[in-house]
Amino acid sequence: MSIRAAWLAESFAAHRRFVESLPPPLDRRFARVAQRIACSHGGSSFETAVTAPTATPFLALLEACRLDLGISASDVRLSAIGEATLALYICVRIQDDLVDEPDIFDRGYVFVAEAFAGRSLAAFAEALGTDAGFFAFHGRTMGAFALAAAWEIDVLHRGFASPAEERRIGEKLLPMAIPLGALAFVAGRPGQAEPLRDFVVALGGDLQVVNDLLNLEDDHVGGRPSPLLARLYREGRAAPGCSSLTLRTALLAGEVMDEGLAWAREELDRAGKIAAALELRHVCEVVQGRKAFLQRMPEILVAECLRLGSSVLSSTEDSREPIG
Repeated sequence: MSIRAAWLAESFAAHRRFVESLPPPLDRRFARVAQRIACSHGGSSFETAVTAPTATPFLALLEACRLDLGISASDVRLSAIGEATLALYICVRIQDDLVDEPDIFDRGYVFVAEAFAGRSLAAFAEALGTDAGFFAFHGRTMGAFALAAAWEIDVLHRGFASPAEERRIGEKLLPMAIPLGALAFVAGRPGQAEPLRDFVVALGGDLQVVNDLLNLEDDHVGGRPSPLLARLYREGRAAPGCSSLTLRTALLAGEVMDEGLAWAREELDRAGKIAAALELRHVCEVVQGRKAFLQRMPEILVAECLRLGSSVLSSTEDSREPIG
């Protein structure tokens, strides 16, 4: 879904004002975070990165949900909800980087995350006032997210999770449910907040599986055995410490890729059923867009393997001594 809504432009403008207000040394630390985010998903700025087709579609879902709930595009509360969403996204991204790559982001970045967590809450308050129901939903959702994130570190990454427990990986996307829930409260449909949370967990399962497939090498090098990487090791075609090319070749030759894609499809089907039951037509269209992207995943992974193979071959040829 292409998003050209005025409320979103206002949200990005408010986000920039907050960033510009950050005092030293938070401003210097955030500049590094912003640069890292801007380079993701083929982007050239924060805005292009988070709206890229391969990015988590949290903004597209906001606009889709707005349309389905009948909230006017001119509703002044939308820009505040959008800004709150952007700040929450940054907070969670920093937390992920602190856990996954502590060599890049030192412990001081926890305070940058705190600044954006505070701004997110303040912006939600601007939109929802003192709505106790919404903030109770916010607290429950972030509490569940904290449990999921700790479980990932203490159980999943240590290889203690059963195949059934691995299905919990979609809970890592729980913060995305908060702005959707905010829209439900704004629309006078607070009863839809919890089902929307279930929808996000299902959609999050697809997003996490796809992310694990695309970032297999990063998890392999970083010693973070995602469920799919752990299964790949168990197949015996790849092992910790093997080359990236060996890893990708093992993925294409074995059953893990097909299992992962089937898992992602199941989660998308579940998300679609929840959205359909809530009569959220535009949200269903976002799910359909994810299904179309999922169909392209095999060719994307094959292309990546071929790229790695070509790179290794070129490196080998360049290292040969000239003959004659």
